[in-house]
Amino acid sequence: MNSRKAKVKAPSSEPASPRIWKYKATDLAGLAAFALSIFGYGWYIANWVKGADVQFFPPDQVELRCSEVEANECTSESKVTITASTMSYVNRGDPAYNAVLRREQVEPKFGDKQIVLDWTYFSDITSTAAPQKVATPRVILGGQSESHETRFYPRLSCVGDNCDRSNFLAWSELLSVINQKDSPLKSIPMKFLVTLFDSEKRIEKSCVVTIDQGSREQFAKQGAKLFAKTLPCVSTAEKK
Repeated sequence: MNSRKAKVKAPSSEPASPRIWKYKATDLAGLAAFALSIFGYGWYIANWVKGADVQFFPPDQVELRCSEVEANECTSESKVTITASTMSYVNRGDPAYNAVLRREQVEPKFGDKQIVLDWTYFSDITSTAAPQKVATPRVILGGQSESHETRFYPRLSCVGDNCDRSNFLAWSELLSVINQKDSPLKSIPMKFLVTLFDSEKRIEKSCVVTIDQGSREQFAKQGAKLFAKTLPCVSTAEKK
């Protein structure tokens, strides 16, 4: 009789992995983790390609104001300025992607004359005591909004000794076109242009200021003593 005993294979202490549709659950879990990692990288790349996504909304109202006031009256040398309230932005990009507001301009058209005004101050027309701050680039954080009030002034454009003053519209000239009997100025189209830092994209939005009969009568009655007038500016998109 053979004294050697047959070797018996010990049963495995680990239970067999359950199967789903003939696939091991561990394999499916690994495949799911791989798919999630691919999805995550795809989301990251999509956000990187998209970067900052800034949306601009034109102001609901603007203020026509003369540049120089003495004794509550516009001076004879006073020029037309515009205060926009408010300039609003939303950055729809990922929180990691900020944008920098580089410049704001407005192109108002007074009858046949169109001028260009540049941002000069950040202000608050709701409070006469609020100080003005020089307009400088602002950060628009990713996933957040930014709003401010901007005062636009004319600027000289010089090449050598030759300087262009065509954007300096006299306040008296504005009063003249508003108060003229034949074809008085009834509306002022305004185009706002926004430039972002390190971007070739320039955002343009427009609105129209309506000068109603009551406002024209007020300009005619007060003249240079009416040194500021706030009027609604309706987006051209809303008019359609």
